[in-house]
Amino acid sequence: MTALGHLSTGLLLKGRCPRAPLPLLLLAAALPDVLWAALNLLRTPARAPLEVVRVDTPFRYVGDQHLLVQPWSHALASNLLLAAFVAAMVYLAYRDRRVSGAVGLAVFGHWVLDFLVHDADLTLWPSLDARPVGPPFSFDAAHPARGLFSTHPLWGFALQTLVVVMSTAVFLRAFPVAQRAGRWKMAIGMTLLAAASLPLFLHGAMTEMIGGSTELLLGAVVEMVVMGVVLAWLARFSVGSALDTGPLDGPEDEAVRFVHRLFSTAGVGCLVVAAVYMLQSMLDAQAAPRIGWTSMAMALAFVLLALRFFARNPFTLWLAAGLGFLGGPAVRIFSDAGRLGPTLLLLELGLAFGAAALIATLLRRNLSL
Repeated sequence: MTALGHLSTGLLLKGRCPRAPLPLLLLAAALPDVLWAALNLLRTPARAPLEVVRVDTPFRYVGDQHLLVQPWSHALASNLLLAAFVAAMVYLAYRDRRVSGAVGLAVFGHWVLDFLVHDADLTLWPSLDARPVGPPFSFDAAHPARGLFSTHPLWGFALQTLVVVMSTAVFLRAFPVAQRAGRWKMAIGMTLLAAASLPLFLHGAMTEMIGGSTELLLGAVVEMVVMGVVLAWLARFSVGSALDTGPLDGPEDEAVRFVHRLFSTAGVGCLVVAAVYMLQSMLDAQAAPRIGWTSMAMALAFVLLALRFFARNPFTLWLAAGLGFLGGPAVRIFSDAGRLGPTLLLLELGLAFGAAALIATLLRRNLSL
């Protein structure tokens, strides 16, 4: 599905688990596509991309994109592992199985929705030799591997719209404070977002904007970011302060305890990044010595960062943001990305954005840590 279909599941899960923060649910629902774009775009002349998407030119509609190789971002097993990892990290912070389960389900639900409409380009295992599965709805006897988006794009759009409507209804039912005015705001906003998604399903509507795979990938990322921001704003515009149900919005003592757990979770995240850097050093040291020693240096830096997080030092948030936004990319420019470059980039940016968000929250709440 496109961005709106995936992101709308964040509304559904927010309705079922109000304690889960909506921005986190939206990010989790988008995560497989973020990984997909990164694995396609992060390439070097000396190394082929880990995943490959191609588009027919001239690009006419959504059925002209062909996901040729995507064993990591859209394999069932890898999505389950990604969902489990994200859910485990969320549980470390929230100590709430419903919240961590909702976030994990948002990640895994991405694969399920894509399975309904994709061509036979999804796999069960993250392997180049894995046999594709699907599509469940094939209406082209001559080309049975073509899915709903390819054979009947408007039917696919209708299915996506149904998912959006159902998710929005569950969300609004969970927040009766919206009342009639809030429901109208949400309905009008979601209708406009659905209309903004429609051109991709209409033959010729996007031909001038998409001239190749790079434009498609960048467009998908921009669409996901814009749709996510607008959806989060629309939910707040319709529901108001009732959306603030997390521990950071509660009493100061509860908020402080939660921040301390976030520091511990960030420390574990830093150790994960350090382990990936060490693995990259072992994989690339012989072929590229510079990658080997820079990876070990970055691993040490993240271990030290983890120790500062475990010590609950608030200034560590600034260090994490700087290392994720500036340090990691600078090292990759200096020494090449390495085999695990896309994975490291996503982990570092996730840590950096999380640190930046927590800095903003601490400045807003002025908590005494």
